[in-house]
Amino acid sequence: MNIYAISALINAITSLSLGLFVFLKNKRNLINYTFALLSFSVFLWSVFYFLWQNSNDYAAALLYTRLLSIGSILVPIFYLHWVFAFLEIKDKNNNIILSLGYIATAIFLLFSSTNLFVKDVEKILIFDYWPKAGPVYTIYLLVSYMGLVGYGTFNLFKSYFSSTGLKRYQIKYIIIGTIIGFFGGA
Repeated sequence: MNIYAISALINAITSLSLGLFVFLKNKRNLINYTFALLSFSVFLWSVFYFLWQNSNDYAAALLYTRLLSIGSILVPIFYLHWVFAFLEIKDKNNNIILSLGYIATAIFLLFSSTNLFVKDVEKILIFDYWPKAGPVYTIYLLVSYMGLVGYGTFNLFKSYFSSTGLKRYQIKYIIIGTIIGFFGGA
């Protein structure tokens, strides 16, 4: 078992535990609910990342990379929805962006199990089965991570500069967590 597999397993356990804890504190609160969805998508990504890193054959590795993509596809939209809930953003334009984000996410999920998303796995450096992106994957990265995550983070920064007190500190720590989480995941 390598360090990537171990970190994925720790990430899976932590994400599931934290998501459940927050959700069970107040199931009806939109912030808690969307945070739990975000945590569950990270859990899903991490579990299949762990399995992929421990794969000993081509077919299993390809399957696990496609399954981990499901979690990866869900993270950006749940992140944006959670940020909107936390910042209490409810205007019409952002609702349209959120709706379009969910539609794009659904489309990417349809492609996640095809070679248009993950074309293949091959040996690269220390990895026996590194995924090769299909043509839809590049579009997904642009729309989901540059678009949805970028827009959510932009809103956090915008709110940080207009907030005071506890809310400002909370936003600061969310921004730090966002940077660590998304750069670590990348």
